[in-house]
Amino acid sequence: MTYLLTLWALLSALAIGSFLNVVIHRGPIIWQLVARPDGLPKRFNLAWPRSHCPQCGQPIRLPYLLPLIGFILARGRCVDCAKPIGWRYLLVELLSLMGAVLALVLWGHSWLALFAFVFFSLLICLAFIDGRHFYLPDALTLPMIGSGLLVNGFNLFVRWQEALFGALLGFGLFYGLEWAYRRVRGRDGLGRGDAKLLAGLGAWCGALALPIILFLSASLALVMVSLQMLQGRTVTSQTALPYGPYLSVAGALVLIGEKLWPHWAIW
Repeated sequence: MTYLLTLWALLSALAIGSFLNVVIHRGPIIWQLVARPDGLPKRFNLAWPRSHCPQCGQPIRLPYLLPLIGFILARGRCVDCAKPIGWRYLLVELLSLMGAVLALVLWGHSWLALFAFVFFSLLICLAFIDGRHFYLPDALTLPMIGSGLLVNGFNLFVRWQEALFGALLGFGLFYGLEWAYRRVRGRDGLGRGDAKLLAGLGAWCGALALPIILFLSASLALVMVSLQMLQGRTVTSQTALPYGPYLSVAGALVLIGEKLWPHWAIW
């Protein structure tokens, strides 16, 4: 029975990964964060129209709709126009599967595993949307804050006091940095979405995890910028860099770390 439940959970994670791709692709259009492309039908939401090739517009047929398997069968190309579909779709599904595996290994077949998977799924969406559009939408950051406070209202990952203070402190820290940067440099440097994302991470991981999240995210961002410079890309103080992906990775690592080493910090 346990094996069947695990298999069902992993298959469900792949299906959810496919849905996360829909959210990443259509969400910014639905939430009017980006311009609405020409040719879209009047009825356009997360459920309609059905999945189709972004190049030729032809609906994707079975078995190519199957998560992971469909991409492999089609060799990463549309079966109608033969143009590349994009590796992001495969990567998101694999990350969703990885999130489910981590949740099951760390928390077993429990509600905690389900909640952790929800947390990972939100981070996947936020990381890819910010990486592509430089937006962290309220439609995802606010539910992350609310769900973190709700889950930890029962002291499941951290005590509710730590979660509440983490949400307030997370938003306050980035809001203060945003205000200070604008006063000193005369222009925006950090987006309000970063503050809301950090508030969500504080609500899930607790206030004491915030310094570690900030250190890890800054380190990851520095490594990525260094790699880009080594590849010959010019990076200056004027270069726009999305910070959401690094916060998302750091938040996931900290939630995992809190489970593996519950006494790794002063909490």
